[in-house]
Amino acid sequence: MNDQQFVNEYIRVLNETLSEAFNKNLVMQAQLAVSKKVGDKTAELEAKLQNLTNLSSDNNALQSQIGALTSQLEQTRSSLEQRTSHTETFKRDLVDARNQLKNALDNLEKERLSHNAKVDSLNVEIESLKKEVEELKSKKKKNGKVLNTLENSIYVSNDTF
Repeated sequence: MNDQQFVNEYIRVLNETLSEAFNKNLVMQAQLAVSKKVGDKTAELEAKLQNLTNLSSDNNALQSQIGALTSQLEQTRSSLEQRTSHTETFKRDLVDARNQLKNALDNLEKERLSHNAKVDSLNVEIESLKKEVEELKSKKKKNGKVLNTLENSIYVSNDTF
């Protein structure tokens, strides 16, 4: 019985050892499966984190570019407004100069018309004076003949005295 007891004890120990080994193996396989799933999830999350980090960097770069473009746009707008202001001022100056020139031309035209009227008036007066001169010359000739006749008469009369 000793042998029987030994065999029974041996089977029992062997059965317990195998059961314990199977249990440990099952626990280890379950832990390995969980660990593998956690590892896969961790890798997936790390990939997503890297993707988000890249997107964040891209976003920051785009925000920086937007800021630079906004600044450039503001500078361009300011420059354009300044040029528009200068253009408007130049346009007003040109309009003022044109109006001054127009007024000066109008005044010169009025003066020219006034001078022409004076010239016409003087020409009429000159013509009138020419006629008077002609009339006076004509009268002078008549008077000269009469004077010559009178002088001759007087001369002849003096000779007789």
